[in-house]
Amino acid sequence: MGASPHVLIGNECRISGRLSLVGEAVIDGTVDGEIVSSGTLIIGESGVVDAKISGKVVRIHGRVVGNVECSERLELRAGSRVYGNLRCSNIIIEDGANFEGYSSMDEQPRSQEQASSPGQSSEE
Repeated sequence: MGASPHVLIGNECRISGRLSLVGEAVIDGTVDGEIVSSGTLIIGESGVVDAKISGKVVRIHGRVVGNVECSERLELRAGSRVYGNLRCSNIIIEDGANFEGYSSMDEQPRSQEQASSPGQSSEE
C-alpha cells in the first residue's frame, strides 16, 4: 500500500450514505450506499461494502455487493467476494477470488487522441 492512505475506515466503523473520496482510501469497515473515488480505493479483507462503486483504481480484498465501475483498473484479489456487475478497461481477477455477475471492458483510450492537442494537426 505504500504511504498512509488519505482516508481509513476502520473495521469497527459502519457508514451509510454517499462517500466522495479523493486520494487513496482504505475501507476495512462496513459501507452501505454509494462510493465515488477519484484515486485508489482499497476494500480491505475485513471490508464489507453493499454499494455502487465508481473509481479510478479499485482493489478488492473483502466483500462487495453492488456494481463496480472504474476508469483505469479493477483488481479482485484472492479471497475477495464480489456480487455485481463490473465495468472497467482493465480487470484483474486473481486465483481464489469469487465473482458472480457480468463484466464488460471499456476500450483503452487511443494514444493518438491523447497526444494531439485541440487545434493542432498531426500532419505538420
